[in-house]
Amino acid sequence: MVALTLQSLHCAREGILDSRVAHLSELLQQKRLLFEAWTQERENGLIFIRKSPAIRDVLKNGTESSTAAARDLLGRYRINHSELSALTLINSRCQVVLASDAETQKQAQQLCAALQHELESRRHPMWHFAHPEGSDTQANAHLVLPIQDAHGEFIGHLIGTIRLQEMMFSMQGAGEFSPNSSLKLLLLRSANLECIAAPLERPELSGHPYALPTGFNRSGKEASLYSDAAGTPVLGAGIELPNVPWLLIAEVDQYEVFGMLRFLLRRAGYSFVAVLITVVVIALVLSNIIATPFRALKQVCSDIRSGGKRRRLGRFSTAEADDLANSFDTMMDQLEQTRQQLVQAETLAAIGELSASLVHEMRNPLNTVQMNLQALGAQAELDDRYRELYELALRQTNRLHHMLNELLNYGAKLELKRTDADLVALLGDVVQQFELRAEENDVKFMVSTKASPLTVHVDVEQMYRAIGNLIDNALAMSPAASTISITIEDITESTRITIADQGPGVQPALMEKIFLPMFTTREDGSGLGLPLVRKIAQLHGGTITVTSPPSGGASFQLMLPKGTFK
Repeated sequence: MVALTLQSLHCAREGILDSRVAHLSELLQQKRLLFEAWTQERENGLIFIRKSPAIRDVLKNGTESSTAAARDLLGRYRINHSELSALTLINSRCQVVLASDAETQKQAQQLCAALQHELESRRHPMWHFAHPEGSDTQANAHLVLPIQDAHGEFIGHLIGTIRLQEMMFSMQGAGEFSPNSSLKLLLLRSANLECIAAPLERPELSGHPYALPTGFNRSGKEASLYSDAAGTPVLGAGIELPNVPWLLIAEVDQYEVFGMLRFLLRRAGYSFVAVLITVVVIALVLSNIIATPFRALKQVCSDIRSGGKRRRLGRFSTAEADDLANSFDTMMDQLEQTRQQLVQAETLAAIGELSASLVHEMRNPLNTVQMNLQALGAQAELDDRYRELYELALRQTNRLHHMLNELLNYGAKLELKRTDADLVALLGDVVQQFELRAEENDVKFMVSTKASPLTVHVDVEQMYRAIGNLIDNALAMSPAASTISITIEDITESTRITIADQGPGVQPALMEKIFLPMFTTREDGSGLGLPLVRKIAQLHGGTITVTSPPSGGASFQLMLPKGTFK
């Protein structure tokens, strides 16, 4: 337990550290973008000034009017930008031409002497840092911009002296940890790590080297734990600023960084005893909860083994035990369903034997009656009334023959004799058998096949019988002047034969019943045609389904799996 707690605290410390490092990294990236925008804004402002005709005229001609205009322009710009401490014009010979005041002119002369070589050789904007003599609190940066006349000839420089503390002040606030955070920002020279801009509460750091740990990362993506100049443990990270040789440092007190960890340590100590007691209590309760389902399962298994009536396990207090009970009950339901199917199969087999015997016993006298009726109709001269009765008796005899044949076919044990056959040709033969009957009823067939031939490995006789029963049923339900649509579709895992009529359709409550033996909605139906179709489909590994839209009509889909095909 103690080891687990210590490991958790270590993980929490690493997690807090990673979070603060990521925050510091994001913060430095934001500050870097702020600095880049801030410096670019200052450059754009001075670039606008250096393009002034008065500035160019002062550097080339030095007339009193142009000098006054240039001084007025520089003065007004400086007043509107508080971060500027001075603006100075230097000609191409590194001589001060115009300064905002006498003190600025003196410092500009010193700056020109220090930067003479760079001013003569460089013709593009540059930043230069200079810490003023006799000052420990204020650092300036000089933005030097070359000036060209209208013909592109170099004529001098414009130098803007910028207070770095103003720049640091403008970068405060965005993205920091909290209003009371110990976060501080420092600006160091990249080369010698001299502090050139420090927080307002630490002015003594300016102008002095700042100690950073060996291997301190300057990409802004990593942070280090070390002690700052005052000996305070901090978490710090740094990032190089664009276009200037400066390093921006962000530091936050380690006491603040790991404040949450100290809180967790205290809470861990207070909670240890309570957790220990709770664990003991929970263990006792859980042992009882876990044992209860197994005791119930054992009792149910004993009842089943002894032949008693099976009861369900029911529900338990835990989700896992409840899932186990549901799985067990589902398994028992499936076993019961399988048992009922076996009983049904045995019953069907018995029905098959009985129906074969009954059909054999009934067929001989029925044949005798039928032949006598045919002989009587051929020899006797019957009036219209008796002729109608004779034809009715003959039709009913033929119907009995048909019903006995269907009963024999349904009750018989079917053993498939699979051979290769063209399903399209097979369907055509079945349709041709019913064409005369369809013509008499004013019904048309519309057959649609996408592939011909389509070779299948089926029992041709049984498949012929199944499709024939579906077409016979469609003809019986179709009104005059209607169409029966027959299609063969090759889909992903199977091939579908669809036979759709335009009859009254099938009520939703009867869609499953019509496939049960001896159930029929037709006056002349035997109730065995569609059950026989399902039996043949299942023997081939397929299915038979029916759909019936509210608008009328029924559509039967005979699905044969891909395994049926060569």
